[in-house]
Amino acid sequence: MKKYDLIVLGGGISGVAASVSAARQGLKVLLIDKTGQFGGAMTNSLVYPFMTYRTRPKNGGRRLLSAGIFTEMRDRFEKFGETSWEFYKFVFDEMTAESGVEVLFNATAFAVKTEEKRVTSLSAATVSGVLEFEADFFIDASGDGELFFLAGCDYQLGRESDGYSQPMTTCFRLCGADTELFRKEWNKLDALYAKE
Repeated sequence: MKKYDLIVLGGGISGVAASVSAARQGLKVLLIDKTGQFGGAMTNSLVYPFMTYRTRPKNGGRRLLSAGIFTEMRDRFEKFGETSWEFYKFVFDEMTAESGVEVLFNATAFAVKTEEKRVTSLSAATVSGVLEFEADFFIDASGDGELFFLAGCDYQLGRESDGYSQPMTTCFRLCGADTELFRKEWNKLDALYAKE
């Protein structure tokens, strides 16, 4: 069984950031994702753009709320010269490869072993069969709390009063749209949306 300093479950933005950061600090890191590419909902399901990550201080200009790896990945994306956010998967490939993160794609975690309230190993189903990995530390970046659930941790689904959760995000693309007209009508559309 292979042993790591850190195993990160989930190759979305947060999982990539955690993995790259740890590997740059000299840790032996394994990043596991159930799909075949990094980026999570952003690259797999077109859930974008980034929500507001800048403020406008009273003295003018803009101040970033998130910097570090977030700024690095945005800078790298701009160098691709692409407008499709799907290209972030290539940015994340570069960042993980350069930092020495080991990657396991198309792997679904289905069991963990624990010892005195500490996760000690994770088992994943792959096309090569079941693989088990040990680590000193684990990060759950799965987006659904898969590692926490498998470890038997307490959790709450939705708000406490009725269990309701945020509705799904529905993203789509259009071709041949009149973008100038859309920009002109933006405020009217926002006002109509606010009434609902």
